[in-house]
Amino acid sequence: MSMFLYSGLGTELFTGLLLVSLSVIITVSDLKYMLIPNNVLLTFLPMLLLSRLLHHDQPLWHYAVGALLGGGMLLLINLISRGQMGLGDAKLFFVCGLAIGLPHILVAMLLACLTGSIVGGTLQLLHLVKRKQPIPFGPFLAIGTLAAYCFGDDLIKGYLAIIT
Repeated sequence: MSMFLYSGLGTELFTGLLLVSLSVIITVSDLKYMLIPNNVLLTFLPMLLLSRLLHHDQPLWHYAVGALLGGGMLLLINLISRGQMGLGDAKLFFVCGLAIGLPHILVAMLLACLTGSIVGGTLQLLHLVKRKQPIPFGPFLAIGTLAAYCFGDDLIKGYLAIIT
């Protein structure tokens, strides 16, 4: 319902509903199994690509760069951390970058890291997880992506108003 209120009836609603569906599936899978299934990503990839080809409010190259930057950032983290962050996160953020484009993928990453740090830190303070215990990052990527999709422009404008 909120996605309909955000985007109205049209092709942008299709993109929003795809992102919500992907986010729910990934969140449940990552929390339960610590796994982001390739078949889920491969199912959503062509649908999101088609939705972006049909409706785009930015040049198409913004979405291509968003996908490469999103997937590339997390691939780099995977390589630096020697696999501590899974490749599923990188593949997920590639798909998310394709859906939200540049600069929103940067906002999504910032929000994912912020919410992940807050939740992870709180869980450690409450002694619900140990210091080196892995915490699934997919749900935070989903939260960051949805927030950036809906409020990215406003967050960027607000940030720029503060620093200028």
